Amino acid sequence: MSLINDALKRANQTARQKNDPSSLPGTPMQPVDPPGGTPPGRSNVVAILLLVVIGLAGLFFALWWNTRQPTPSVAQRSAEPSETVVVAPATLSPPLSVEPVGDAKRSRIQINTNIVIRELPAPAVEPKVPEAPPVVVASVASIPSAAATNGNSSVAEMPVPPPGFPVVKLQGIFFRLKNPEAVVNGKILRVGESVLGAKVTRIDRREVIVEWNGQPKTLSLDGP
Repeated sequence: MSLINDALKRANQTARQKNDPSSLPGTPMQPVDPPGGTPPGRSNVVAILLLVVIGLAGLFFALWWNTRQPTPSVAQRSAEPSETVVVAPATLSPPLSVEPVGDAKRSRIQINTNIVIRELPAPAVEPKVPEAPPVVVASVASIPSAAATNGNSSVAEMPVPPPGFPVVKLQGIFFRLKNPEAVVNGKILRVGESVLGAKVTRIDRREVIVEWNGQPKTLSLDGP
């Protein structure tokens, strides 16, 4: 019986231990970290990184701003006028004069409304000089004396020589059995044609015969 009782007691104890979790043997308790917290070393690293990023961003912005603004060239710098300070010599100002105001000033102004009309002198007219009457010179016909008349009557009248043969010159001959031609004074002539009144009557191989007022003349290439 004692064995049975001991077994029942043990069974009851094991049942109690199963129902009470605090009585079960387990792992020792460990401190739990607060949720969302970061260790102190990691927070310092993050802060340093943020400072470095902000510094680099400021440096890049400063460089970009300097490159955006154009630097003045040497010519512009030389063209800029330098500021010079000129000190004017001290001069004594004249005493101030007070001008009258109102009616006193108006009384001094006088408007001259008199219109002066000046008559211009008439232009001087030159006196006309009467023209001298034309001088008529009477031509006195010379009356031949009786002696002169008698002398002239005794002199026989000289006959007027007839005009000479016109000047013609033979310059070339185009001889053909039919319709030969000759160049006389630069003109091409055939038999029956004339130049300066001289008519061509015959054309041979070496000479040309012309006729003027019934007077024949032979023209040759070798001579006149």
